[in-house]
Amino acid sequence: VIDKPAGLTVHPCPSCPQGTLVHRLLHHFPDLEGEGERPGIVHRLDKDTSGLLLIARTEKCRLRLAAQFAGREVDKAYAALAHGTPRPPVGEINAPLARHPVNKTRMAVQPGGREAVTRYRTVHADPSGRFSLLDVHILTGRTHQIRVHLAHLGHPLWGDRAYGGKGRLPAPGEAANSREPENGRFVAARQMLHARHLAFRHPETGEDM
Repeated sequence: VIDKPAGLTVHPCPSCPQGTLVHRLLHHFPDLEGEGERPGIVHRLDKDTSGLLLIARTEKCRLRLAAQFAGREVDKAYAALAHGTPRPPVGEINAPLARHPVNKTRMAVQPGGREAVTRYRTVHADPSGRFSLLDVHILTGRTHQIRVHLAHLGHPLWGDRAYGGKGRLPAPGEAANSREPENGRFVAARQMLHARHLAFRHPETGEDM
């Protein structure tokens, strides 16, 4: 289990053929087993999301761990800094996701999309209503799921400009201002999302980890 820094792409793709996490893994573990350009990769985090990522050293372990993810047996929790304060403070977002009909690099809530379920709990809410720290659990693992669901709720992640987030925090009392404040305090160069918790079974011993 590694703590992936923000800014690191997990595996090679057309826009990032070099310098990925997979390249670093192969440098440290030349015997890493797997097929194609994703050896050891069980699941993914977005490039600008930080936090816990599970890597399998053998293809046998990768397949067993992947089956746990597919069977929704892995508990995944995230810390998220969102715009505003959700109401109610605890809730579930059950909204299907599919590729955006116009911008194919983005996802969107769309009828007929793949099932996606996100649960959130407000850990701290700014008294001025500008931001909230959320504890987020996902029951499914869709691309950009937390980012899209929170934006759909009206509370995009700070720094997530692809889905309506801003980077500068307005002064108290300016929460309703939809403009990005020019003189606000800069708080987010990227989406404020961190994978903080993973719970799974060891692929060989069955031990709870």
